[in-house]
Amino acid sequence: MILAPALLLLLSPVAFAAEPGPAGGGAFISALREVLQEDHADVRDPVWILAASGFNPATVVAELAKLLPGLDAASAVEAVYMLGRLGDAASAAVPALTERLLAAAEPDVRHGAARALARIGPAARPALSALAAASADSSADVRAAVAGALNEIARDAPAARAALKRLAKDADPVVRAEAERALTR
Repeated sequence: MILAPALLLLLSPVAFAAEPGPAGGGAFISALREVLQEDHADVRDPVWILAASGFNPATVVAELAKLLPGLDAASAVEAVYMLGRLGDAASAAVPALTERLLAAAEPDVRHGAARALARIGPAARPALSALAAASADSSADVRAAVAGALNEIARDAPAARAALKRLAKDADPVVRAEAERALTR
């Protein structure tokens, strides 16, 4: 099998030895983005793409979770998006995503973290209390993503239902619609 240049960078000791930030973490994320965007015979599942390339998805999740706290906003948005693309295979990253949901200064990062948790699904249940807290976020986009995440993870859990009921009364119509959709499923 011929490995793509981006995958070769991912597999290199330089990518794993690099410190988080523009020189290290950014290179890892750029290479991973390229690998996940490649066309592999009409197979779009990123876990399959990584496995077929000889790269362990669990290693990718561990690396992204480790890098996530030190990444700049643009790289963090990419990282949370990639973790979301991995779905429940990224469940080991739930603590890192939860931390970014609650602590990131940038709404795009918080939004991405909530969406990634939603794509992880029920395996992200440990993030429920953080998602309930994030239902009061200042960004309507984040609140809408939180409503979607609560819906996908555990809409019947008491904390999730209480947060969804609050979001169903939100001033933003998109947030309200997302919460109402979850409550009526």
